[in-house]
Amino acid sequence: MDLQFEEHSVRSAAGDADIGYIQIGSGPSLVIVPGALGLALDWSFVATAMADRVASYPIDRRGKGRSGLGNGFSVEAEAADVKAVLDAAGPDACLMGHSSGALIALEAARLYSPRKLVIYEPPFFFKGPQVDSLMSRYKAKLDVGDADGAIDMLSREELLMTDAQVAFMRSTPAWGILLSLAPTFPAEWDAIWKFNPQVESYKDLSMPVLLLTGSMTENNPSYPTQTLLELLPNARKVVIDGHGHMGHLAAADFIADQIASFLLT
Repeated sequence: MDLQFEEHSVRSAAGDADIGYIQIGSGPSLVIVPGALGLALDWSFVATAMADRVASYPIDRRGKGRSGLGNGFSVEAEAADVKAVLDAAGPDACLMGHSSGALIALEAARLYSPRKLVIYEPPFFFKGPQVDSLMSRYKAKLDVGDADGAIDMLSREELLMTDAQVAFMRSTPAWGILLSLAPTFPAEWDAIWKFNPQVESYKDLSMPVLLLTGSMTENNPSYPTQTLLELLPNARKVVIDGHGHMGHLAAADFIADQIASFLLT
């Protein structure tokens, strides 16, 4: 892949941190908010695949990559980070979020009304006794320096990745990124559940919404994609066949085509 991008940063609308992002391609502007264990570069495969149709602005969320931590993690602060990049991307910018980044994107959309919205498996229901057990074991692995084991466990138990998919992830630069970000995950999730996002809070979003979900995770109770489809007044759903929560790494061309078609119509 011939990856060409521009690096930029902008002051968060919260006023406490500089937020880094990359810009790839030309066309309608799309700000992309990665998941908790992701960086802007994780979305370079998708962004490059649609670079002839869409100008992508994947961000490094606060405390990661090019972005400062400021006063720490909170949904409100991260929505303000997104607002700053939306402003930089132009008045008609669209917004996308993946995983916990989709929770941030939904809140930013409620506050700032982007032209269109793309949402990929927001984990509204990643909580409860089973998740508490998973997070306890995740933290225990981090405490003994086993970030690899923590990410492997999360990939299999929550993301429902197969042996082959985990092996593929391990063969890509994304695995090293996941390991480097593994220690930030518990604090981010504490901030999200302090905010306590509710699906019903977004029922009045009127902009067109594209809901992406993997066929392997479509029925995962953490991700209420079908509920969002029924709740939002102007939403449609696309299933990424044969993939799950990390489809943007292995099905980049398909996802790029779906996003580009959505933004251009």
